[in-house]
Amino acid sequence: MIFYPPPNTWLIGLIVLLAISSLGIVFEETFAQLVIIPRGEVEDTSSTILDGARQVSVINVNDKYYAVVTALVDDGVQIIDVTDPENPVSKGSIIDGGTRELNGATAVSTYTIEDKHYAIISGNQDNGIQILEITAQGTITAKGPLSILNEVVSGAILDIATYSIGDKYYAVAISSTNNKIQIYDITDPDTTTQKDYSKRPDILAGHGIDTYSIGNSHYAVAVG
Repeated sequence: MIFYPPPNTWLIGLIVLLAISSLGIVFEETFAQLVIIPRGEVEDTSSTILDGARQVSVINVNDKYYAVVTALVDDGVQIIDVTDPENPVSKGSIIDGGTRELNGATAVSTYTIEDKHYAIISGNQDNGIQILEITAQGTITAKGPLSILNEVVSGAILDIATYSIGDKYYAVAISSTNNKIQIYDITDPDTTTQKDYSKRPDILAGHGIDTYSIGNSHYAVAVG
């Protein structure tokens, strides 16, 4: 699950260690004995969208590994090529504007439909979610936005997980403000639609959610 540290603190995982702060992100490597060895880093500059980096999801696009990073302060998303851990390279980026729902970009999850690669982002200041297409070159194209201002899950979506059932693709989002979990159909990246939701009074200030499947049954684990 995702742990949300205060600014300028460390988030440690089994595979990577990320410095989440206004300075950017740091990539590190671990071995079986959990020894962490620094590899490469990318810092926030005038040419990157990393101020207030909040979440990251890595996606494989034609044997290239891209980190999709949300930036709360910059109101946008930065793609970083991490195929060579020694030399991570900033690629495409996108910021809020027009019909895009990226103001206060926070949660991110990535998914692939056939040969197309996407990220779903929550724009918490916009009360919306935004689908982005990621190309083999690491560029970004905005697809379908969805305003959730009047939806059942409004306010700060702090985590999103994606999953598929048959040929359908879904995102499940958790809100930190109204104790609700919402499912969205993201099969058509240009037209995101709201599906079922659940209000959970036992999940206060929801902060994390992930999905898994056992046989033909599909589940979500939520924390709050």
